[in-house]
Amino acid sequence: MTEIVYVKNKDEFKEKVLEKSKTSPVILDFYADWCPPCRKLGETLTEKVKSSNGWTVVKVNVDDEDVGEIAEDHEVQGIPAVFYYEGGEKKDNFVGFNAAKLDEFINKAASAGK
Repeated sequence: MTEIVYVKNKDEFKEKVLEKSKTSPVILDFYADWCPPCRKLGETLTEKVKSSNGWTVVKVNVDDEDVGEIAEDHEVQGIPAVFYYEGGEKKDNFVGFNAAKLDEFINKAASAGK
């Protein structure tokens, strides 16, 4: 089972998203603890990552002090904001709790993770 990883600063982002996604897909979730759709998405990701074949979930709490630049670089204007990384690059994203789009990301990650 793959764990969910939390990023607290730009250096961790480079290591846990950019570098990690060069070898296996990463689903990046910008969230806040006070956000109900974020909590629902988080619960779904926690359940789905249990069946991961190598892909990773990385979470960034937008309320953390040192993540503002990461959120700005991703042009996050609403949360949850979810990004799909593969090959060291951002490939796709969506905003809000969108179960169909989340399943699409997970299916892409599972296919690439084989």
